[in-house]
Amino acid sequence: MPLAKILTLACLFLSGLPAPAASALPARALGCNGCGGSGGSNSASGGSCGGFVSIDVTVTPGKCRWLFNPDSWSLKCNQSTGCSVTVERSWGGLGSGTTLDFCITLDGETLCIAPKPVVDASGGGSSTIASPPMTCGEQPRVYSIGNPACGLSTSATSTCAQCVGSVPGG
Repeated sequence: MPLAKILTLACLFLSGLPAPAASALPARALGCNGCGGSGGSNSASGGSCGGFVSIDVTVTPGKCRWLFNPDSWSLKCNQSTGCSVTVERSWGGLGSGTTLDFCITLDGETLCIAPKPVVDASGGGSSTIASPPMTCGEQPRVYSIGNPACGLSTSATSTCAQCVGSVPGG
């Protein structure tokens, strides 16, 4: 890539202006479009308490952009915004006052979030939360909801892919 084009791209990226149109980049420098995300849903019923729990994880893709590295005089496809994660939890048919564990597992470590969801007088309920954004390329997260004493639990996984893109000699 000619030095003049590298400097022009570097100035645009470092100044925060929008990136040049795809036609301004070399044909092989395309592909830094974003980091795809995926979620899932699952439910479980029965256990010693009866009822059901369900979880639905929705992931919005992140955004990537070309960044100039002045040390190596190269372009790299990097994250500009991570994947957004929304988790909807619902339950029903459980005894009023039953508490549920809502946990997130990442890299083999599980963290249960407080306050715990509590079943209302109707025996059901639901809530939707925004989980912290995922970094492009982050390890999958597993979200779970249930009551271990009842033997009732379900989980769903979220992923956020790496930014991918290459330039000649990059």
